[in-house]
Amino acid sequence: MLVHTSPILDALGNVVAALELSTNIGKIKEIQKELTLLGQSVAILSHDIKNILEGLQGGAYVVDEALKDQDQELMKKGWSVVKKNINEISRLVQNILYSSKKRKPAYEVIAIEQMLMGTVGVFHEKAQSIDCR
Repeated sequence: MLVHTSPILDALGNVVAALELSTNIGKIKEIQKELTLLGQSVAILSHDIKNILEGLQGGAYVVDEALKDQDQELMKKGWSVVKKNINEISRLVQNILYSSKKRKPAYEVIAIEQMLMGTVGVFHEKAQSIDCR
């Protein structure tokens, strides 16, 4: 509750009454919490999208290098990275749509090593194709 109090004065300046206004700000506090959570969610989503876009850029770079060098094996590797990241962005969007409905969360166990190796693979391909001379 938010309470404002103000004296009511007579012609001589004496306090003859008090005016009190009470406002329930519970709903406002609830909305503030929801907006904070929404802001945090947008930040997390932006980070995920940025990572996927970097993966797409890395894969596209590898494909460009393969086209330039006419290297079919490198082309396959780069295209594989591009397809993986297209699947990731599609999965992310599906998850956003799915989570926009009220449901109980479903947790799953993932193999962190596999995810990390995939990430390392994206940057390894890009690093290998850069001429540092």
